[in-house]
Amino acid sequence: MNILFMLFLPNPHSGAAWTRIGFLADYFIKKGNNVTVSGTFNPFIGEKSGRYKLNGIQILNVIPFVLRLNLFSAIFNILSLIFTCWLPFFVTRPEIVIFSVPPGESIVFSYLIAKLFKPKKIIFDYRDQWEDYAINQSRSSIYKISYTLLKSLMTKYYKISDLVVTVTDAFAHDLSSRGIKDVNIISNGADINLFKPEFNTKSISLTRQKIGISDNDFVFIYSGMIGLYYKLDLVVKAFKSLLVDKTNIKLVLIGDGSDLDKILELIKEFEMQKNVLYLGKKNDKKDVVEILSTADIGIIPYDSNPLWKNSIPAKCLEYLACGLPIIATLDHNSVLGRLIEENDVGVLCESENVLELSKAMERLYHDNNFVEKASKRAVLLVHKQYDRNKLAEEYIRLLNDIK
Repeated sequence: MNILFMLFLPNPHSGAAWTRIGFLADYFIKKGNNVTVSGTFNPFIGEKSGRYKLNGIQILNVIPFVLRLNLFSAIFNILSLIFTCWLPFFVTRPEIVIFSVPPGESIVFSYLIAKLFKPKKIIFDYRDQWEDYAINQSRSSIYKISYTLLKSLMTKYYKISDLVVTVTDAFAHDLSSRGIKDVNIISNGADINLFKPEFNTKSISLTRQKIGISDNDFVFIYSGMIGLYYKLDLVVKAFKSLLVDKTNIKLVLIGDGSDLDKILELIKEFEMQKNVLYLGKKNDKKDVVEILSTADIGIIPYDSNPLWKNSIPAKCLEYLACGLPIIATLDHNSVLGRLIEENDVGVLCESENVLELSKAMERLYHDNNFVEKASKRAVLLVHKQYDRNKLAEEYIRLLNDIK
């Protein structure tokens, strides 16, 4: 099959969208398919544009696009899409088009263009309640109305597509409530061939030395987007309170995002550069695994937006696959909260509460017995339910079953 993924981001990137789509693309190629991932580039900040290969995946970052939401970017993006969104379809002539959302604003145009090229199947891979998030976050009544109308239009697109795939039961239920029938669930997962515990203590020690961690340090880690709904400033503040009477602890940060400068400035203000280590953006998953292997606890610091109750972020499953118990700032009735508590692989605490987060970090610092047992349970859980290779195989079966 000739498959085109439409992912309106600068690909590859370090976020959850590429984690899912990049793996699916790679897996589909191994099964004998031709795969292209179409993306964007921001010409105002020097993002890479053009056509190139990445591990056999054809990348087409040929659509100029500005992700930051304002009047200028909206006008620029509309004009850009009118003149360029047909390029990926013209170049690849796909049999199957898979629109990955979010982001989804660009699909208003590209879906219509896709129909003109008459692929055999048009599919939506729905990873997040992005329309509701945009409506919730809109400060302008104009934007709020615009996204409400966009949600209505996207609902029509989902209904007339050949297949809708989403990542959790809760998302499937939400889509069904919008009148979309036969929603399929292929959850996020972790590549267990790559994300796995490192049992070689010498290897762990060498990696720790390389990044500035001692063998006796207890390490908390965050990997992913720095900003938006992930409250890294609260993590830094909670960690600061632990440093009052502990010196053998480290906080490691990996990733990039809108709040990066703010977080680095906060670390400098608190004079914690020796204990809080920012290791940059890591596009190579092997680098991420190597760093995760040095850590003891993974952190998922969601803000208090109730929309996250339905999400299981990819970083969570990658932490667990590497044997890291989790601290998550989420409600007990959330999808991720239930996963953590029912499988006893971490602890929950109230969102945007520095004191509660600090207490959770302190608890796991002292409870070595729980950390060791939770680590083993975490690995078994991912192997049983969230092996990304098995999930990708399910995806291929879905594609083949569409009439």
